[in-house]
Order: sequence, then C-alpha cells, then structure tokens
Amino acid sequence: MNIIEELVTQIPAWRERVKRLLIESSEIKVDEVNIGQIYGGMRNIKSLVTDISYVDPEEGIRLRGYTIPELIEKLPRLPSSEIPLVGGLYYLLLVGKIPNLEQAQGMEDEWKARSDVPGYVFDVLRAMPADTLP
Repeated sequence: MNIIEELVTQIPAWRERVKRLLIESSEIKVDEVNIGQIYGGMRNIKSLVTDISYVDPEEGIRLRGYTIPELIEKLPRLPSSEIPLVGGLYYLLLVGKIPNLEQAQGMEDEWKARSDVPGYVFDVLRAMPADTLP
C-alpha cells in the first residue's frame, strides 16, 4: 500500500477521534503555565496534542513511540548503507507505521521526481525585497 492509500484509509478515523475528543473533553484543563516556563523553553508544559512526537525526560525524543536509537535500528536502509532512508522516517511520521524498504524508497523516488524547481519560482524570489520575511 502506498502512502496516499494508507493516509486515505487512516484520515477518517483520525477525524472521528478528534471530533469525539472535542465533544467529550473540550472543557478539561490540561495544564497551568507561567511566563517563566514559557521563556524557559516550555519544559514540562503540556501544550500540544500530537501522536507524532514526545520528549521523554529520560530517553529524549520519541517519534511515533520510538527512540532515535530504535529508529536507526528498525527503519529500512539500502544494503550498502549504515543509515536508514530518510523516506522511511517521513513515512513513519505521516502514517505511524514502520515502512518496508519499498515504501521508504517510494518516498525517496517521489522527492526525486519533484526536485526540479521551476525557474519562475527563483524569479519571484529574486524579485522580492531583501528584507522580506519568510
């Protein structure tokens, strides 16, 4: 199953889950925050709903439940490489499942197919004032 098919099957359930959460729990208080915490790097503040990442105080960043060392071990890689394909990580972040080599390579191939930037994009960027904000 390619990434588009995978997302098409998952999105309706995600939407229903959020809808139900908002109906059943929209008034629940999540956390209290002070200015010192905000300027201190948002440490120990619950301020985002996400299924994608979490910062574990003991193990560091978890992506879709996996630590970085676990991802390096589990994500697919080319036979000649020590490092997993970035397309595999991207697939995991979007879909929530560790991809096989074909799925990870499919992401890489998609990026490659989209890598040519039309000249008019650069023309527009060059024409913008130097102090234009991103």
